[in-house]
Amino acid sequence: MMATPDRSMRVTRRRALAGGLLALGMLPILAACSTPSAAPPTAPSKPASRAAPATSAAATTPTQAAASTASSPTAAPKAAAQPSSAASVKIVYMHWFTSALPGGQAQVPVLDAFTKAFPAIKVDSQPTPGGNSYYQKLLTMMAGGVPPDVFTQALNELAPLQGKNALASLDDFANQPGNNGLDKQDIVPGVLEAATLQGHLYGLPMNLDTQGLYYNTDLFAKAGLDKPTENWTWENEWLKAAQALTKGSGAQKQYGTSLPPWQILIWAKGGDILSADGKKCVMDQAPATEAIQFLEDLRFKSHVAPLVTELQAQNTDDLFNTGRLGMNFSQSSQIGRLIVTWKVKVPWGVAPLPKGSAGPANIMTFTSLGIAKSSKVPQDAWTFARFLVSPESVKLWVQTVSWVFMYKSTINIESPLFKPGQAKIFLDAAAYAHTEPRVANYSQILDVINKEMGLAVNEGKEPAQAATATIAKEVNPLLS
Repeated sequence: MMATPDRSMRVTRRRALAGGLLALGMLPILAACSTPSAAPPTAPSKPASRAAPATSAAATTPTQAAASTASSPTAAPKAAAQPSSAASVKIVYMHWFTSALPGGQAQVPVLDAFTKAFPAIKVDSQPTPGGNSYYQKLLTMMAGGVPPDVFTQALNELAPLQGKNALASLDDFANQPGNNGLDKQDIVPGVLEAATLQGHLYGLPMNLDTQGLYYNTDLFAKAGLDKPTENWTWENEWLKAAQALTKGSGAQKQYGTSLPPWQILIWAKGGDILSADGKKCVMDQAPATEAIQFLEDLRFKSHVAPLVTELQAQNTDDLFNTGRLGMNFSQSSQIGRLIVTWKVKVPWGVAPLPKGSAGPANIMTFTSLGIAKSSKVPQDAWTFARFLVSPESVKLWVQTVSWVFMYKSTINIESPLFKPGQAKIFLDAAAYAHTEPRVANYSQILDVINKEMGLAVNEGKEPAQAATATIAKEVNPLLS
C-alpha cells in the first residue's frame, strides 16, 4: 500500500490481507483491500461477537486434525471435501497475494498441498495487486460473464458485491457435515457473523485481524514507564505515557504516540458511526464528538502525536521503526512487517488497547474468500476455498506470516514471528471488537468523514463539534 503521512487518518479500499489494512484510523487484517454495495444495512457496528448467528445449523464436532499434526507443521493438510466429479475441472482463483508480499510467499505451500490432495481440480491462480484496481478488474470480469470462481474480498466489500447479486451464499456449504463444512465450535465467536449479511454467509474468513498497541520497550524503560496492561485507559495511563515519551524538537523530536483509530475511540466511549438500524449518522452525538476532540488535542494541545507537516515524506511506521515513536497502532500482521520486511532493530512489545469510559473496544477486519454466484463449479470452488482456510492449512500459513486465524485450536501453533502470548492478544480482542457499518455506500460515507476529519484532526482548522455536525448533516441524506 502506498505510504501516507499518517495511517490513522486515511481511508482506502485495502483493509485485510496481502499488504496490510489500515484505513481512516484503523485497520486492515491479513493484508488486503476494502470498500462497500447495495443491500439494506445490517446493524452497523455492534461488536461482531454479539451479532446474530450466521446460520441455525448445529455445529459439528470440533476437529482434532490441527492437534494431531502439530508436530509436523509442514505436512500436507488432509482433504477437507471431495470434488463434484472425478473428471478434471478448473477453477479460477483471483487474489491479492502477489509474490512480492508475505501472503504470496506463504500461499505457495498451501496451493501445492491442495494440488496433491485434489489432483482433479486444477487451480488457475491469478495474483492481482490489491486496491481499487483489484475490484475494478473483479467487477469487469463479473460483468463480462467470466468471473473468478473464488476470490479474495475485504470485509467492507461484502455489501457492495452482495448488492450486485455477485456472491453465492455459502450457508449450505458451511453446514455440510464433517470436514466438508465448518467446525463452528472451533471458530472464534463473531467472525462468521461479521461475514454474514441479511442472515446469509457470503465470505469465508481467512484471518482475524484486530488492533494492538505496539510500544518501544527501550523508550518505555528510559522514561521509567511500566509496560502497558489491559487495565490502561485512554485518558489516564495511556495519555500520561504518551506525554512522558514525548521529548526534544525539530528533526530528532521523539513523539509519544501515533493517533489511535478514531472508530475505536468512538466505540470505547459508547458511541457509534451509524444508528443500530443504519438509517442515521450519530457521529454528532457526544461520545463521537468527544472522541474526535480527544484525537485533535493529541496533536494540537498535548503535542504527543506528530503533525502531518512534521511527518513530511515519512509515516508513523517510519518513526516507530527508527526509534522516534513510543507507541503505534496496527494489526497482528504488523509483526511480520516489523521482523521480515523492515527488519526493525528497536526493541518492541505489543499489548491490548486501553479501555474507554464504556469499556474496551476494538475493530475487526479480515480478508475472506468469496465464491461467484455464477460459478459453474461451486462445489469445487468451495472445496478449494475450504482447504485454504482449514485448520490444517493454517499451519502452513503461520510458518511464513504472522496472521491470527479464526480458529481457537490453531492459536498456539508455533510461529517464527510471534513471541509467546502475542497472537492471543489479538484473538482475545475479538470478544469486544466491532465492525464498521456494512452498508452499500459506506465508501461515500467515508469520503465525507475523511474530509471533515482532515480539517479537524489533520489540520486543526475546526473543532470536533463542527466537524461531527457537518459529517452527520452530509451523511444522513446518503442513508435515506
